[in-house]
Amino acid sequence: MSELTFLKEKFFDINNHLDKFITNENCLLKLESEDINENIKKSFVNQFIQKIVEKKLFSVELVNSVTENNAWSIDFPSWHGSFNAKEGKSIFIIGAEPHIHFKYLQTVYGFNNENTIENYLNDNHYIFNYISELLYDKLKTTKENVLNNCYLTDLFPLSPFRGNGLSVGSQEKIQKAIGKSENWAEIRRNYAKENLLFEIKNVNPKIIITQGKQVFEEVIRILNIKEVIKNDLIKTIKGKNQYVRSVKWNNIIIISVPHIGSRRMQSFWKNNLNTVKQTIETL
Repeated sequence: MSELTFLKEKFFDINNHLDKFITNENCLLKLESEDINENIKKSFVNQFIQKIVEKKLFSVELVNSVTENNAWSIDFPSWHGSFNAKEGKSIFIIGAEPHIHFKYLQTVYGFNNENTIENYLNDNHYIFNYISELLYDKLKTTKENVLNNCYLTDLFPLSPFRGNGLSVGSQEKIQKAIGKSENWAEIRRNYAKENLLFEIKNVNPKIIITQGKQVFEEVIRILNIKEVIKNDLIKTIKGKNQYVRSVKWNNIIIISVPHIGSRRMQSFWKNNLNTVKQTIETL
């Protein structure tokens, strides 16, 4: 049985489905795989939805706002290697909401124990290349150790499955998909208010990286951070200037960087990776 009880609480896993997703050594399986029964995945999602409806974070009308073709699905927090429940992971990376590419269940950015760390560091995984490059000097370690110490999650793990003519890769597109009767940003914030601090405490990071300004501001608001925020300008040769925002909270450095996973931001990262890295090293 998995020792990661905080994930059982995060997902209200009364049926102990997590024991089919995580090994006895707390290694994360490839949840996108057909080796895990689809009915188990669906049951895992349904128990989560039932609980957030009971807690009045979600309405029954909202549950029914998308069809089974675009079923509600979960982006499960991801990590590589064994997760030591006492030590946690030193790097906590957080996005807003998922882009669901696999029906019912997937891991954030497909990060799990299926591939080796070396595979995640090749050119096909630009997200992990950038994460490792940004942090290995700051943490005085190797790129491999950076990835072995990453924990990736979302403010809210639920979203409709994209495809069948439905594109739900952003807050605006999810809002359009569910209609105007509910405010998606409020749902996301209300869930995070109940769960984010608990998740951070159990992961026990030294650094929190937020994917973009919006997530940074949500985290500041949810955690009720009053400390002064530092804004470092990243001047770009082409396009809009960007910022690295940071604040220290409970001995944790919280850093906002332009969205690493966004394809729209890839030219920024190719041109400005070293500048962002140098900025982070001064924090």
